[in-house]
Amino acid sequence: MNFDYYYGSECEQFAFYRIPKILFMEDTFAEISVEAKMLYGILLDRMQLSARNGWMDDSGRVYIVFTIEQIQEAMGCGNKKAIKLLDELEKEAHLIERKRCGMGKPSQIYVKNFITGVSNGHFKKWQNDISRSGKTTFQGMSKRHGSNTDTNNIDYSNTDYSESDGLAVSDYDELVDEFGKEEVDYQIRKIKSKHYKGCLNKETIRRWCQERKVTVPKPKKKNKFTDFPQRHYSKERINYSLIDIQKKLQEGKGGGYQRWAKVFNVKQTAKTILFLQEREIYDYESLKQITDSAADRMTELGASIKAKEKRLGEIRALKTHIINYAKTRDVYVEYRKSGYSKKFFEAHREELALHKAAKEAFTQSGLEKLPTVKQLNQEFYEILQAKKEEYEEYRKLKDELREYQIARKNMEIVLDIPVVERDRDKERSR
Repeated sequence: MNFDYYYGSECEQFAFYRIPKILFMEDTFAEISVEAKMLYGILLDRMQLSARNGWMDDSGRVYIVFTIEQIQEAMGCGNKKAIKLLDELEKEAHLIERKRCGMGKPSQIYVKNFITGVSNGHFKKWQNDISRSGKTTFQGMSKRHGSNTDTNNIDYSNTDYSESDGLAVSDYDELVDEFGKEEVDYQIRKIKSKHYKGCLNKETIRRWCQERKVTVPKPKKKNKFTDFPQRHYSKERINYSLIDIQKKLQEGKGGGYQRWAKVFNVKQTAKTILFLQEREIYDYESLKQITDSAADRMTELGASIKAKEKRLGEIRALKTHIINYAKTRDVYVEYRKSGYSKKFFEAHREELALHKAAKEAFTQSGLEKLPTVKQLNQEFYEILQAKKEEYEEYRKLKDELREYQIARKNMEIVLDIPVVERDRDKERSR
């Protein structure tokens, strides 16, 4: 089918459903589906007809009657979809309210006014006839025309600037030279879209550009070859030890491996030297001393962490026994009063077993006076915090020690320190 073009005023010959622009602009309605917004526009159109026909309740509120079948026909959808859209407008968006009439009658639908709570700049309190189209009102159309989007401010619609916008071109150019065209245009669009009065001037825009320049963080520096941020290391890291090439050749490696290993060893040696220079280590003895001290500290931390974990387990067990003892004490007293009756024992076997286990635990602990649960909780918290701090130090020291050990091993190979001497040092450290 071939359709003809519009000529002259023919473009204004149709009646339209009016959907408030705010439904697409405000964050409040961002989660509403487009189909639900379309249905709301249809319901608004029906509400005007109801108002003219006098369909109002006792409180003067206008309502409409729009059945599921009519919604299906208007939206071109099925029964479930029509019900879903009505539920979305009522339960999620709260833009309508349905009142059940019963007796098989269709529900009354109240279309709600959502002006309260949103920006007034999106609404027109009255409508004036547009002079250029006031004479072309066709039959079936309202005498008042809807908002013409070509004559109103729309977000991001202006790409070029002129003095008719309210700011002198000279001021605009000066702001562009200072902050850039993108930033200045952003501020102008914001002023127009939010309808800020008295803000479209040089001083206000300069102040806002300066504030935005301070608050907006600068993007991370990107590698020109990729879209990923460059990673910067404050100090050189070494991850591999030097390769014993002669040993590898004896194991059957070939000439290609030998050439690769030589290059690899050169790179690792350079990394090792840079690693030591950044940490101001200039002789092997200093490196050995630092490595041994770090290893000793790691051993101390490991022993301390294990001791704290053991004490935490003891506190948990002791607290459990104290609670069980308190719960079963009355049962044990009754058991003694009964003359240690077998019948009573069988009826309260579990409670008496818990009581006995608690007394044995108290005896083994050797405590003269049992602590309270509150005291145990306090001790548990303090030990747990100390353990976390030690573990954090242990984790960092472990990574550092690994690097120092690799650097030490590499330097031993470079300095050709005999293996016997290395083993002797290891035995001393143990």
